[in-house]
Amino acid sequence: MATGRRRLDVGQTIHIRQTDDRLIVTEDDGQGVATMNSYGLDGKEATNRTGQATTKSKTKWEGVALVTDLTRSMQTQRGNLDMKSREVRSLSADGKTMTVRTEFDTPRGKQAMTVTYELVGG
Repeated sequence: MATGRRRLDVGQTIHIRQTDDRLIVTEDDGQGVATMNSYGLDGKEATNRTGQATTKSKTKWEGVALVTDLTRSMQTQRGNLDMKSREVRSLSADGKTMTVRTEFDTPRGKQAMTVTYELVGG
């Protein structure tokens, strides 16, 4: 499995908000383009659309981790492509660092990526 890093560029922001029943993730690319994805926390299917892709997901708590299983569907020049992944989100004890481990099933095999977010200004 490959492990990658994702680094936000200057001006990019990610806002993550949790309500009693939803996780809402808004990403701003710093160029005026923002995307928002909303996930229920009850294990029921949610659908989000970003550009040409449609993502169906189910999110639930597993202990202290929030786990989301996703299937992203998109049209490519070679036809329809479905990619499956699993995100496991966890918070540090002080609540200031969130770690997201994502495992992808791709046409080239399994890949994994771990991203760490630090709370700014909170």
